[in-house]
Amino acid sequence: MHLSDNIRYLRKKAGLSQEDVAKKFGYENYTTVQKWESGKSDPPVKIIKGLSELFGVSLDDIVKEDLQIKEGISAIPLSKQEEILLSDFRQLSQSGKDEILKRTDELLKLEGKRGLTLSEDIAL
Repeated sequence: MHLSDNIRYLRKKAGLSQEDVAKKFGYENYTTVQKWESGKSDPPVKIIKGLSELFGVSLDDIVKEDLQIKEGISAIPLSKQEEILLSDFRQLSQSGKDEILKRTDELLKLEGKRGLTLSEDIAL
């Protein structure tokens, strides 16, 4: 599911802060939007509908599509295999994502293709 990533992407694209979005939907502070964007919780269906209207995207797209890829934001075109891998990665919990990054880093080091450690290379 791409909802959390899409909310973050669309909010930033619109130049809005988490607090701006929270206030538009009657929330007192940004923490609710922060939870939506991190995937810790999902907004109610009524709010998802409002978000799709606010950002000018269909309800189906905000929930099901990876809008960054759909809108061509990716700097390097992804193969179908890479799109599937990215989609699967985004569905993992944070601990699952950390494990994948750790294993990828280990494989790249074994192949001599990475000079920095994961913690130096990517700020988690």
